[in-house]
Amino acid sequence: MTAFELVARGEILVGLHIMTAAIGSYPGGPAKITELYPDLQAAPEIIFQVENPDFASAENPKGSIGVFEDEPVKLLDDPAGRDCRGPDLVVVLGDAEPSA
Repeated sequence: MTAFELVARGEILVGLHIMTAAIGSYPGGPAKITELYPDLQAAPEIIFQVENPDFASAENPKGSIGVFEDEPVKLLDDPAGRDCRGPDLVVVLGDAEPSA
């Protein structure tokens, strides 16, 4: 599903984990949602902000990055907050969305 489709489900997402796709210098992988619509005025296409430790650097210690509404994502926690990540999680890039 896309990030927009995930938000449209109406679930509380802040604090939950999603699988993100690699784009540009961003490595993709599991990330924690920290904020919905971080800047509606300047960047309305960014639907939520995530933190990915694999993207952390001296300039960005938490690995924060915005996720665009059309990016493929997969929810890794159920809406009750239980961790649904498994050891066999696989990310399929290209036309398919991340899948487990």
